[in-house]
Amino acid sequence: MAEDTKYTMIEMSKFMLSTCRRHAHAAHLTDDTDTVLDSNMSILFLAPSVIEATFNEFVSISSIFEDRGEETNELFDLLKKKEREPLYKRWNKLSSHLGGTEWNKEEEPFCYIYDIKNIRNGLVHFKGDFLPNGEAPSKDIERFLRESCAPVYNDCPWTAAIISHPDMALWAYETTLNLCFKMPKLLNAEDFQYFEKMKYTLQEELVTHLDGMDLIMSDQPHMKERKFKE
Repeated sequence: MAEDTKYTMIEMSKFMLSTCRRHAHAAHLTDDTDTVLDSNMSILFLAPSVIEATFNEFVSISSIFEDRGEETNELFDLLKKKEREPLYKRWNKLSSHLGGTEWNKEEEPFCYIYDIKNIRNGLVHFKGDFLPNGEAPSKDIERFLRESCAPVYNDCPWTAAIISHPDMALWAYETTLNLCFKMPKLLNAEDFQYFEKMKYTLQEELVTHLDGMDLIMSDQPHMKERKFKE
């Protein structure tokens, strides 16, 4: 007699987020250039996936364990089938239905994730173009360089200005964690089972992060205090 098939799913978002934290702490703690480069690139590659994984987990779990009426259930099923669609399009379909906030790349907190994704794409799909110092493959990356990496970006290639920045990993991690915290409210889905459970996971992640930062700053008192902002 054949055994019943068992279906399982590991919530990868929390593992990816904790990986980002460890890289952020490693980069902030060290003066070793290679460690900073490794940590910055790892987080910039991984951070957009944390947001997408969190959204996909919410849709997948809600499609099975929530019953919010026929229209909502059908939307969850539709979003499951459209996983290849850009995240912002699927987000906007769901937020529009639930009465949440539209994903707008010009507004906080979405604009910061948009910056990370642009940088990631520029690195992952690196063209190898010869460019003057201070210029980048896109206007959005150039704007980010002016706002976040000045005055360093005028003296080196755009890639070096970003991946060698000592605070890049920490900024990318905290930006990602911030959006994870805000996602339930932004989607107007705070009462869904997935987010009710996730808030405890995120609180543990935040405590671990802040405890780690206390240890880091006690070892290096010259560093300015950084506080996580919701």
